[in-house]
Amino acid sequence: MVGMAIVSAVGAIMSVVGSVVSYMGQQEAAQQEAKAAKKAAAYNKAIHDYNAAIASQEADLARERAKKNVEGLQEKMRLHIGESRSLLSASGVDVNDVDSSPLDLFQNIAGDYASQIEAELWYGDMDAWRYESEAGLHRAQGELELYMGKMRARSALSGGTAALGSLISAGGQAVGKIGSSIAGGFAGGAGGAGGGQMAMGATSMKG
Repeated sequence: MVGMAIVSAVGAIMSVVGSVVSYMGQQEAAQQEAKAAKKAAAYNKAIHDYNAAIASQEADLARERAKKNVEGLQEKMRLHIGESRSLLSASGVDVNDVDSSPLDLFQNIAGDYASQIEAELWYGDMDAWRYESEAGLHRAQGELELYMGKMRARSALSGGTAALGSLISAGGQAVGKIGSSIAGGFAGGAGGAGGGQMAMGATSMKG
């Protein structure tokens, strides 16, 4: 009986050893998965940050283009009015007369260019706003990627923790089985020895 108890105990120990090896493998896999998740998240965030920086640069360029276009329109307006004044003056028209039609002409020319300037500024602001929105979206997506990477890493590591719980449970069961087997084996052995002694005693009395 004791021999069978030892065999049973050894089997339980081997079961625990197998569980330990399995846990170590799962833990290593969980750590590798967690590292991979964090690395992928950091890479994706870097891409979004780069795209956000490019979009911000495009927004600045859009404003700069609008500014240069406005300056160009203002210069064209001055030239247009200057040429008109010269032509009218050459024709003998008093361009400084307040009641003369040339002043109305100059105001109309300035008004037309003012409308173009206003439109140019509006389109520049719209382009800049669009690029800034794109930059903000990329930054938000980058932060989301980083957060999801952390969550995936935590999930992977929690799988390793669950494996540890299973290992502890299996170990506890194995220890209980070992104790029961050994106790049962020795109890059986003691019972057998006691029976033998009683049989020997009975034989002596009979003789």
